[in-house]
Parts: sequence; C-alpha cells; structure tokens
Amino acid sequence: MKFPSYLKRCVILSAAAISLTSCTSLYTSRTTSFNVLGIYPEKRENGYVFRIEAAEDIGKVEAWISQDNWLYMSIPDTSVDTSQLNSLAGCPVVSNMQFFRYTGSVQVTLRLKQKFDHVSVLNYPDDNDVYVVLYEFEANH
Repeated sequence: MKFPSYLKRCVILSAAAISLTSCTSLYTSRTTSFNVLGIYPEKRENGYVFRIEAAEDIGKVEAWISQDNWLYMSIPDTSVDTSQLNSLAGCPVVSNMQFFRYTGSVQVTLRLKQKFDHVSVLNYPDDNDVYVVLYEFEANH
C-alpha cells in the first residue's frame, strides 16, 4: 500500500518512522454504493496508522481512545457495509470491534490490545482518504 508523499513528510516531521510494514489489507469493498472503500491499518515504528479510504470527501472524522482502551472513529456523512468490517479482527492490535450505523454516519469502535499515548486524525487537501494515527508511549518501542 502506498501512502502519499506528503503523508510521509508529515510523519517524519512528527518524529514517526516511515517504515511501511503492513498488516493485511483488512477490509475492501469496491461497491460504488458505499463511499468508504476500506480501512487499512499500517504498523509504524511508533504506533499504527488506520487509513480510511474514501471515494469522496467524507467530512471531519473524529477519533478518541476511551479510558477502557477502545478506539472510537466517528465517520460522518458516509455509508459503509459494516457486515464486511469483521475482518478487522485480523489486525494484531485489535482484540474486539463494534460497528454502529446511524443515519448518515458510522461509528467504528475497536478494542485495542495495547495502550497508546494519543490519537490524531490527519486530512490532506486533494486526498479523500483520512488517516487515524495511534501513537505508542515511548516505553513501548
């Protein structure tokens, strides 16, 4: 999987490695009725990047980690075939998952196997994809 060059520059500036050791492609649906085409996790030297591949601009994605170690990704103005997302269990950092479909939005909730320091969401001009970045604590790597 190839990330845009500007994402690599941004990651370098934020002290993240650009090692692209990849988890398996965990969800792919090319059905045109869904505007989220896939969710792809990538292991990085200092955490994980979850790339939300989108066919069109999906608006502002919000992400946070709860105190009991669930990653919440709220994706507005979108449609996702949530029945196809069960394959996210194949990612080594995910132990459980829940999906909630609301009118016009989807919430993807992933139970994480390890603690992370913080999460950020990156959007770039001229790129419909959204990147949810999980940063490990310094002691984890």
